[in-house]
Amino acid sequence: MTDEFSRQLTIMTFENTRLAVPLSDVISIEGTVDVQPLPSDSTALGQLHYRGYHYPVYGLSSGFDKLSDIPEPSTVCVCLGADESSTRLAILCESVESINLDHSVVPQMLPDCMQATGSPLRALFQYNNQLVLVSKTDVLANYLTGKE
Repeated sequence: MTDEFSRQLTIMTFENTRLAVPLSDVISIEGTVDVQPLPSDSTALGQLHYRGYHYPVYGLSSGFDKLSDIPEPSTVCVCLGADESSTRLAILCESVESINLDHSVVPQMLPDCMQATGSPLRALFQYNNQLVLVSKTDVLANYLTGKE
């Protein structure tokens, strides 16, 4: 499990849920004030423009359901991009923290009760006495666009 995930992670917090992605996938952290609206038939809440690219903006509930409105406590959008593809998206969150996992912390496979078909979650670990869920940008993008 440890070879599959980076030890340098960014933890995004929303609705008391902590979701980690590889730090190398973080392109930028932008304010929610910069989110521009999209047509009402879009699956994203809006979009951000950063360095010539468009990032569809998504909000997630603690159960990883897509939100239909930008939640009030959201203060930042984490713009993500996977190196191996042109995948780009932004996740609304209340706070962001970058960490280097100590080698004593080993991400674990999800327990059976947390595994679901199409889930964006890949692993979990304890950090500062809190549960942190792990995903990857391409997996999140597929989940949010309905491709997984």
